Amino acid sequence: MKWYIKREKTNPKAINRIVNNPVIAQVLSKKEFRNKEEIDNYLHPEISTVYNTTMENLKEAAQFLCNNTNLIFGLVGDYDIDGCMSTYLLIQLMNLLKITYHVYLPDRIIDGYGLNKNIVNKALNDKCEVLLTCDNGIAAFDSISYAKEKGLYVIVTDHHELTTNDNGETILPNANILVNPKIGKYPFKYLCGAGVVFKLIIAVFKEKNWDLKKTIQYLPYTAFATIGDVVELLDENRAIVKYGLPMINKTKNIGLNALIKETKLDEKETLSVHDIGFVLGPCINAAGRLTKIDLALEMLLTTDKEKAVYLAKNLVELNKERQDLTNIALEKLKEIVKEQYMDDKILVLYDENIHESVAGIIAGKIKDEFYKPTIVLTKSSTDGIAKGSARSIEEYNIYKELTAVKYILKGFGGHSMAAGLSLNISDIDEFRTALNDNSTLNETDLTPKLKIDAAIPLKDVTLETADQLTALEPFGTSNPKPLFGVKNLIVKNIKPLGKTGEHFKLQCKDKNNDMDFILFFRAEEFMQELKNKYEEMDINNSFRGKGAIPIDLVYTISVNEYRGNRTAQTIIEDYRI
Repeated sequence: MKWYIKREKTNPKAINRIVNNPVIAQVLSKKEFRNKEEIDNYLHPEISTVYNTTMENLKEAAQFLCNNTNLIFGLVGDYDIDGCMSTYLLIQLMNLLKITYHVYLPDRIIDGYGLNKNIVNKALNDKCEVLLTCDNGIAAFDSISYAKEKGLYVIVTDHHELTTNDNGETILPNANILVNPKIGKYPFKYLCGAGVVFKLIIAVFKEKNWDLKKTIQYLPYTAFATIGDVVELLDENRAIVKYGLPMINKTKNIGLNALIKETKLDEKETLSVHDIGFVLGPCINAAGRLTKIDLALEMLLTTDKEKAVYLAKNLVELNKERQDLTNIALEKLKEIVKEQYMDDKILVLYDENIHESVAGIIAGKIKDEFYKPTIVLTKSSTDGIAKGSARSIEEYNIYKELTAVKYILKGFGGHSMAAGLSLNISDIDEFRTALNDNSTLNETDLTPKLKIDAAIPLKDVTLETADQLTALEPFGTSNPKPLFGVKNLIVKNIKPLGKTGEHFKLQCKDKNNDMDFILFFRAEEFMQELKNKYEEMDINNSFRGKGAIPIDLVYTISVNEYRGNRTAQTIIEDYRI
């Protein structure tokens, strides 16, 4: 692991005049701010920014809905968190406008992503006159053309990347109305699908001259999707999550409350980004991965408490099943990598028994472990065809590299860090060879990197600093929790924590200060490194409060509250001994 300090993008002295804390100023200096207003907007995001409805075609879409409430609508969502929450929000809007509607959610395995001809035909059979998509549609060229040929009016709300032709020119499907923040000059391009639907709701309220304050009830679902879809937590998304997240466990939604209780999060005063991204969100995603996302949507819509509990339990069980499927396949593929592919720079792995829906999760975990671009493939429902997912590292544009070998592939799509693809099973070896032969990755590229926000002495790790760091929340994509570095500490004492001693508390000191650092789930690894480098007596002394082992640390700072006492808490991210 290579450590390095992030480069400054803004003058820290100028920032310190605003925040009056040199540690916070150092962290903020690694972000790009053009003026004091941008710093203020980052530190104090206002909910009013979310009410900007100048997105291209948004007003036209709102007007169409308001003026055509007599038509039958077909709502087309997607099979993940964002698709589910977007559909839920559209249903609330349909109910407000008293519009008759049908809901169509694609099956991940049978239908694939988004709008397709099968869904169009279902909508026609249900006498729909309008198709309204959410979280999909911007790349559904053929399906939209087919729908229009059959006489359907098509409105697309989406947030995904726009398609370009071979000349790099943007091309758009011929829907009647296209709403996507990436079209035109809308200032913030990174809303999720539910964020776009939330905008549509606001635009309808404006058209109807309804009380805009009542739209706040839709914010928690938008925040949930914003976290779950892992979009950038900047600008409008910061405001959505900052104000919407505390509302999630105060919601009156029976189904969501049941899921919160079933995952044992009901006693928390406020849920965290982690709770949504790693506990609740995966339960909803599990429905789309292993059965159908309809199960999660049904839970959100039910008004029956017993049914809500039943559905929530099902989602939790599905997520456990998904975890088991992932872990079994992961361990198997890790061994295959170690036995066969350690010299490869690009890992291409095939196992016909992997469930197609967890290929991306497994690819991401293997990529993290070996720090190599990873493609996990499995047998598809079509004879002779493999399908899978790719996850990459910053140094390797996976979409560009797949484009270079597209002559081998049946199909692919994605972006620089992730992609989906299909190819003949018989071509996998050729595909693996071609990617590795084309690769220019070197040893430096394939070395994991830890980006440190600031190197600070122990004296600056204070409760005041920890409190001020909370102003930088919510943390997530493009706004990670700040990392701090310190060198040349001495491990004075080591205390095992946890039922089996799987954690360590390290009491460390510099010339003038002592501080406790917590090392989670790595006690065994830490002990092994100590044994490799130090005599038994030196190690034993460290467990008796008489240690003298030098250490460098990368860590996070947060506020710890216990029995009414508030202290600065430091959690180790990485170490060197």
